[in-house]
Amino acid sequence: MKYMILLFGDESTYSTYTQEQMAADMQRHIDFGTWCMENGVTILGGEELHLSSTAKTFHANGTEMDGPFLELKEQLGGYYAIETDSLERAEDAARHAPTYGAVELRQIVEREEA
Repeated sequence: MKYMILLFGDESTYSTYTQEQMAADMQRHIDFGTWCMENGVTILGGEELHLSSTAKTFHANGTEMDGPFLELKEQLGGYYAIETDSLERAEDAARHAPTYGAVELRQIVEREEA
């Protein structure tokens, strides 16, 4: 079963990080990778995203706008795609995910190839 762990946080905190805080944050991601390996969770991929102010939103009706679609205090800052054998293990991974805000867990739709 594949899942997305979406990492949300307050972007204003990251802009004031010192080198030491950045290093500590990176260590939390390394520790999460270790935790996953030790607990039967495979990380398929993951990335940090640029700030939401660099986003561009495209609507189905053809309109486009710069910036995030919603004005929220916490913005999507990164993600992990994981694979594991149960929802419970995926939930445990989400609880261990390195974030200073909220974490959202969603199962990835896997369709059978025709």
